[in-house]
Amino acid sequence: MSPDRLPWRRLDDLAPHYAPSLHGSYLRALLEGIESDEVSNIALSGPYGAGKSSILEGLGQRYPAQTIQVSLATVRPAGDDGVIGKRAPGASANDLQKEIVKQILYVMDPARTPASRFPRTSKFHWPRSLSWAFLAGLTGVAVQWLITLILAFAQQDTNLAWRPELYVPTLVGVVLVTFLLLRITNGRLAISDFTAGPAKLTLTDASGSYFDDYLDEIVYFFQVSKKRILVLEDMDRFDNVEVFEDLRALNVLLNHSAQLQPQRIHGNFGVWNRLKSRSPWAKTEELDLDTLESLKEIPPGFHVGPIVFVYAIRDSLLAETVTTTNDVRHDAFTRTKFFDLIVPVVPFVTEQNARGALKKELDLLVGEGPATPQDVHARPSNDLVRSIAQYFPDQRQIRNIRNEFSMYRDRLLRPGQHPVELNPDRLLALILYKNLEVADFERIRVGKSKLHDLLRFSQALVHENLDRINIRLGHPSEESQQARARDLAEHIVKRGDSLGIQFQRVRRNHPYADDYLTLRHDELASIELWRQVVAGQNLAFNNGKQLSRDAIERGFDVSLSFAEATALPLPAEERARLERERRDLESATWEGLWSAPNFVLDPQSPVWSDGKSRPAGALSFAQIVGETIGEGLASDLIAAGHLTQNFALLSAQFDSQFLGIEAQNFITSITEHPGRRPLAPVSPDAIREVIEERSPAILERSGMVNIHVLAYLLDELPNEAHRIVAQLRSWTGEDQNLTRAFLSRYGSKAPLSSLANAMSLLTGLVPAAVGLVANDSAVPEARRTVLFDAAIRGLSPDSAPTSVSENEAVRRYAQQAHSALESLTLDGSLARVVSRHLIHFGVIVENLQPLSPDARGVFVAAGKFEMTLSNLNAILGNEEPRWVSLERLQDDEDALGATLPRIDEYLTLLERQDPSEDVVTSETSEGLTRILENLAKLDEGDESAGSTLRAVAHHSSPSLRVMDIEPNAGSVQEALLLENRVEITTGNLMARFADQGRITEGIATALHENSCPERNVDADLAPFLAAVLIATRHFPALLSADILRELLEHLGGDYVLSESSLLAAEPAVAVQLINDGWGEAGGFRAVADSNLDWSVREALLAMEPAPDASHVGNLVEPEDVVAFLESEAIETEVRTYVHLHLDTLLIGPHAMRNANAIASFLRNLGVGIGVAEIHALARLGAERGRLLALLTLPGARDEFVADPVTTLDILGGDYAAIVNREGTKSPKFKPTQENRDFLAFLQSRGLVRIGRPKPDGTLQIGRTLRR
Repeated sequence: MSPDRLPWRRLDDLAPHYAPSLHGSYLRALLEGIESDEVSNIALSGPYGAGKSSILEGLGQRYPAQTIQVSLATVRPAGDDGVIGKRAPGASANDLQKEIVKQILYVMDPARTPASRFPRTSKFHWPRSLSWAFLAGLTGVAVQWLITLILAFAQQDTNLAWRPELYVPTLVGVVLVTFLLLRITNGRLAISDFTAGPAKLTLTDASGSYFDDYLDEIVYFFQVSKKRILVLEDMDRFDNVEVFEDLRALNVLLNHSAQLQPQRIHGNFGVWNRLKSRSPWAKTEELDLDTLESLKEIPPGFHVGPIVFVYAIRDSLLAETVTTTNDVRHDAFTRTKFFDLIVPVVPFVTEQNARGALKKELDLLVGEGPATPQDVHARPSNDLVRSIAQYFPDQRQIRNIRNEFSMYRDRLLRPGQHPVELNPDRLLALILYKNLEVADFERIRVGKSKLHDLLRFSQALVHENLDRINIRLGHPSEESQQARARDLAEHIVKRGDSLGIQFQRVRRNHPYADDYLTLRHDELASIELWRQVVAGQNLAFNNGKQLSRDAIERGFDVSLSFAEATALPLPAEERARLERERRDLESATWEGLWSAPNFVLDPQSPVWSDGKSRPAGALSFAQIVGETIGEGLASDLIAAGHLTQNFALLSAQFDSQFLGIEAQNFITSITEHPGRRPLAPVSPDAIREVIEERSPAILERSGMVNIHVLAYLLDELPNEAHRIVAQLRSWTGEDQNLTRAFLSRYGSKAPLSSLANAMSLLTGLVPAAVGLVANDSAVPEARRTVLFDAAIRGLSPDSAPTSVSENEAVRRYAQQAHSALESLTLDGSLARVVSRHLIHFGVIVENLQPLSPDARGVFVAAGKFEMTLSNLNAILGNEEPRWVSLERLQDDEDALGATLPRIDEYLTLLERQDPSEDVVTSETSEGLTRILENLAKLDEGDESAGSTLRAVAHHSSPSLRVMDIEPNAGSVQEALLLENRVEITTGNLMARFADQGRITEGIATALHENSCPERNVDADLAPFLAAVLIATRHFPALLSADILRELLEHLGGDYVLSESSLLAAEPAVAVQLINDGWGEAGGFRAVADSNLDWSVREALLAMEPAPDASHVGNLVEPEDVVAFLESEAIETEVRTYVHLHLDTLLIGPHAMRNANAIASFLRNLGVGIGVAEIHALARLGAERGRLLALLTLPGARDEFVADPVTTLDILGGDYAAIVNREGTKSPKFKPTQENRDFLAFLQSRGLVRIGRPKPDGTLQIGRTLRR
């Protein structure tokens, strides 16, 4: 055996076993009844698991050959769900008879009952079938021989009958056919009727009762089998008395049947028996019944008496309640009606002694011999066995638990290898849960068990409560706030000194003048001072001037938020408690959560949506366990801490309570000396004994009006405290003094809930008692608040008396303590009543957050609350402070009605929030549109409404998108589009376009955000897109060329745009569209004119196919000449068309510039033009050098040579002097390349003669040309 494993323990089977010491006496009673030959119906009566089957096992050992057992556990009537041990009242007598007959007849081999008509199938017997086949063959041969013999005599040939070859085929054929028929029809053939023409013979009879139908079969069975004892088990599953009547009748019939008489079956009856000298009693061994309980083996016997039916039933099976004349109810009559003998079985295992049986079984795990420490440590504790045994009052189940524990222990509880938290107790607990919740135990494997549900709930509970505690612990401590106040004081004192400011407080000397005293540094360093400032009190300075909180924060560049009401520090004890609770939660187990009912799971928690019904209120863990798995063993183990979140840690719950009270008695003084003793000392034990002896009625006596008695009642018997309180209804001075004394002595000790209930009762009787609570400072403030709350609860629901509502102490304390009243945190009529009383007391609620919805509703309806974000949160029922969107405010008409008219304040508040938080006006598109529609109606006619709508939309959730804006007002549509809160679809864009008739900034903004809107309408998009193209001129930053290109490409095929529409776009957009191939060149040029931006016309001139000269004339203006000639996008050939339009291009202020540009362009390209065109360029001042080059080109050369004079005159200057000799010398020219080339050209044509250049390079010519 491996050293890391415990000794193996063989598993015990769960079958019944006869134990002489336990079952011998019952077996003796059965045997005595059977052997008496006077009893034929015996009931073995006892509860489930009492050992009846084991006793019957012993009976079978005594009569092994004569006993037949019938079990009705397999009967499944209609409506039975198959649960073991569950009663099945729906089983009819016929159902039970059928099962009994079936089990009886199937016991016997069909071969031993050849005369049986009960259809059964058995194994094919080859020897027997062959014998029958040969017998049939011989019969056939015999018939054939007789026929042949008759024929032989008829033919007078006797040799014919003795020829073997005639009979062999018959023998073989009949044998084969018979054998095959027997093989094929083995158990399958039954003849029910014969029909011959109109006649029909029926061989079956179905009367409806199985005993009647198969009575002859039953008799035949007992005759052949010689069985004399029929044991019927599991009869206690059915509430059917009729079957017992049928069985008793059957028993009587069998015992009176001549066929079944013992002498006929077992005696020397008949020749054969006499020949054999048969003696059936020879098998019987004597049995001394006195020694039965000590016999380990029962000798077999032989019963020759009547047939006996033995029934195993439960005691209450035939319990029919009978009422006698004395009105005594019992069930004795029906039990004795059916049975000749009833043998009661004392329960072996009951709820009370099951722990002994379970402990004994678990002790067997140690095995024989002394137990080792290892064995002991691997065995569950006795405490666990005692606690859980009550759930398993059945020996077989207990044995199965031990078997399963043994196997699981062998696999899981290996020394040194199992988890520390796994111990024998917890392992046994796992087995116990498995036996109680088999199906749920299997679901643990797939994570769908009830325990998994419980795990999720517990985790959610821990998380929610940790969040709550952490938020509370986030409040600053008193020390930290005081430190901040000191720092603030130092800062403002320094800053105030530099500004000449002295902070002061007012001292009133008389009603007409105020006196001001300078605040000391320690006064300025008080946190209370700054709390007052934050609460709204101004701070005086410089003899009467006032500084508000805002002025202090702006002027001194400080923040006073640390002193706000929401930042009030936690009391030290509450902080310690919260920290302790946090530690408990962080290490929480199911046991710890069970014992902490203060931790609850909110009904709105998301965990309730994973297939579970949401509870009406918050639940503690114990309540969650009850809702999830119900009361019983599992919940007990959880409460005890043995079934943990690991699902295998189970242990027992040990329930006990220890009072530890000592008695004293002062009843004599009460009865003999009546009268109040309000302060008389008396111990709780004495009070208890008095009440126990004389009943709670003794509390009505005046002597029991005592503060100690009242304290005891509130602590132990709160339901009886009213007897004392009722005696204070007169509210005399004595009553008031007693009440004050009690509050002083026990106000901080008595159970608070009981004390509060007593106070409610008192103020219900005496409303003036409310003033006592308001003025009594002896009670700790926390308890005082609870008592004040309870006192208000006790007042009349209609209204408090004037003496109470006008009591200044009550009004002042109500205003001070209202935020701590528990009633305001509850729902229902009580909260509404308390709220109305507080309103009568003049309470103005500063913080609605802690209040319940019902209480808040009363204060909101009365307008008795301060308008703050915290209160808006409270109106909506938000438990934790967070931003409240306008959409959420729609859930409360009062809150929304108070906010929308002050939307500017709301938006200002929103902008002050931390931008890192989720601060929005709306979370859903539906909510946003409803809010905007309401605002649009509210601000109808207001010119600034649009900006308000935009602001609301802008601060909505960035992710929300309105799917359809067509139903909304135009201003709402525009705001949504401008703030990108619309699903960008063609439907939404066209809805806005249809409403406005043009492209608005909102549409442009939307397209800028998403240039590929979803196509969700079938309308013609051309008008809309044409308007978008025009709008590019109004919103160029939004509707860029890339945006338009993506838009048109995305919507391609769904519209037809004319070239004029495309040209109407902003120039950069039009150019992009032209370059991208939108439209035809011819179409564009046909509708284009010179009014278009040059960039657009340039794109048109650059399109393929190339334009002709007329297009150049139409599209190029004088101011565009230079750009046209320099454009690389336009083909050079197209640009050369410029000289054809000189008359239109060489005009205006740009004529000279254009002339020079054209001349340079043509010269550089070597494009020749006519002399007339050169003349035009020259007249407009084109540079002479460029013109000289053009004159030498082929286009103008010949024409110039034919008439050089005109051209040279137009060129003027030195060139004009070439032909104008009068009064001029021969001209001289600068040595430029243009001059050299042109003079060389003139000389080549004989128009001049070039002389020798001067030293400085000046060119000289001789004139040969005359005018």
